[in-house]
Amino acid sequence: MLNFKNSTFKLVWPQGEMRVDSPLIGRYNVSNLLAAIATAWGLGRDPAVFLARLRAFKGVPGRMERIDEGQAFNVLVDYAHTDDALRNALGMLRVITPGRLFVVFGCGGNRDRAKRPMMVRAVQEFADFAFATADNPRTEALTQIFADMQTGVTDAKKITWIDDRRRAISLALDACKPGDCLLIAGKGHESYQEFADTVIPFDDRQVVRELIGIKALKT
Repeated sequence: MLNFKNSTFKLVWPQGEMRVDSPLIGRYNVSNLLAAIATAWGLGRDPAVFLARLRAFKGVPGRMERIDEGQAFNVLVDYAHTDDALRNALGMLRVITPGRLFVVFGCGGNRDRAKRPMMVRAVQEFADFAFATADNPRTEALTQIFADMQTGVTDAKKITWIDDRRRAISLALDACKPGDCLLIAGKGHESYQEFADTVIPFDDRQVVRELIGIKALKT
């Protein structure tokens, strides 16, 4: 069973059958858990120990990290910053989201320009609406980054362009209703944002928590 809080599945292995519960979400994490179990079993580790550790492991900061401040919709922060990563993340969320799926994302400056339109196409394949914004522009003009991204647009009605990342997150939160899901992608665990001549403090997770409090979105 897959949902936003955990993953539960039946494990069939040399010791029989058992139920496995993990705080990690998504079908790909079930595959990761099975790989970890197989590796530990192959190395002769104590099943009681490694299964307990898997149940307690809450994941890596900034990797599909769920932000729960009591709001009536789901918010997740993930480091996905390639078209393949976005496709996997959004594809997984699409399956377990009963409402609409929103995404805030951007493309880094001074990096692979060819992937920019591919990222937009991946987002538009799965998300109901996207807020394209700044990631880490570095020394590259955001207008150029957006121009590259816009060549991948397949439905202009399903994407908007917001220069300021905090404002993009704010608008995305405003759009969410009960049952919806918002993925904030690209920066994950990072606690900063890089511009041409400065680095500023910026943590997607902290920004979300602050905005939910300001907007009084707790149920």
